[in-house]
Amino acid sequence: MNVSSFVFTFNLNINGIMKKIVLFVFIASLGLSACKKDYACNCSSGTESYTYEIKDVKPKDADQACQQAGDVWISSGGSCAASEL
Repeated sequence: MNVSSFVFTFNLNINGIMKKIVLFVFIASLGLSACKKDYACNCSSGTESYTYEIKDVKPKDADQACQQAGDVWISSGGSCAASEL
């Protein structure tokens, strides 16, 4: 193995690692930015209804926040559900 083939092989290995790092960072940034969204918490009880806005939260957190915000509605026999805006 001569020096030029070693340098070429080394460069291919570095390029492959860099591509993997760039791909990982890109996918991670998409995943983090796409998670948080705005939601509407629609609560109703009988003939009354109200909508709360919940901003920049993950889906799981939106459901939990909606249930907490709607405790009064739920305790009076109503219901609350989060939906994406």
